[in-house]
Amino acid sequence: MLVARELTADIDIVVRVNDSTNETKVRRAGADYVLTLPDIIGRLLVVDVLREEIISYDRQLKIVRFEADPLSGRAVANTSLPDLNWTLIAVERSDEIVTDPAPSFEFRRGDNLLPAGDDDAIDAFRSELE
Repeated sequence: MLVARELTADIDIVVRVNDSTNETKVRRAGADYVLTLPDIIGRLLVVDVLREEIISYDRQLKIVRFEADPLSGRAVANTSLPDLNWTLIAVERSDEIVTDPAPSFEFRRGDNLLPAGDDDAIDAFRSELE
């Protein structure tokens, strides 16, 4: 984080931690936004239960639901999606949520993608699916 901050002072650093007890440590290390796995999962449940299209994190980071049908049959690594400036945090498949899908993860018809990113990243993601 310190190297990133030295290279670009106005960068927003977003960090995901698995254990909420590490949140203070990564903030001290320079993270602007810290997402804990329980927080992410909780927000995903809100998306699923309330069918909200977008959940905002401090009005800068968003999670949006997209249908994966245009990518059906392709692995994450075999798309241009990894090159975009966002993170695929989960894929909804039937009654399960696959978090942090591996590059070999293959999309299926009916999957829903849940990328996280700022407005520009989400727009780029949307363009890739069209």
